[in-house]
Amino acid sequence: KYCNLTIQLAERLINISDSIAEEYIQSTAWSLYKCGEYDRAVISANKVLALREKLHGKHSAKYLEWLGVMSYKALCYRDLVGITKFCEQEINIAESSWGINSKQYEDAIASIRAYAHQLVDLYPYFVIDWIEPYNNKIKNSDLLTTYQIEFDILLLEGNLALNDLKSADKAAH
Repeated sequence: KYCNLTIQLAERLINISDSIAEEYIQSTAWSLYKCGEYDRAVISANKVLALREKLHGKHSAKYLEWLGVMSYKALCYRDLVGITKFCEQEINIAESSWGINSKQYEDAIASIRAYAHQLVDLYPYFVIDWIEPYNNKIKNSDLLTTYQIEFDILLLEGNLALNDLKSADKAAH
């Protein structure tokens, strides 16, 4: 009930004071995440994201920070579609704004790596399919060598979990 009232209040405030509405909606999103109402939390979180884009720009630290929150919460709720979507948005923004050599791109790759390590045993097919394009991109650019090695380890672990010894051997080499 509190969350619904907060959303209604925030929606009334949006055109009056977007920054106040952002705080109310963000508070609502956090409350919904904590209550286990993931689907409703994502709706609120997307409103926060839209307001942050409007107020600060899509390439701002605040916008990227909230995308990170959303991808982490998607991980917590094992929402594979959400994880993929939010991480891809973050990667695309980092690459288009600052380039593949940037700290922001490295941070985005680090998130993908961390999430993949947590998911590889549960969802090896997903992890292999998800990380392979990023792994190929950083290998072809010869960047982030530590992440290249970690992605190869993830591919090895995923293929071992699937009993695909040929692909596991390829990743090991």
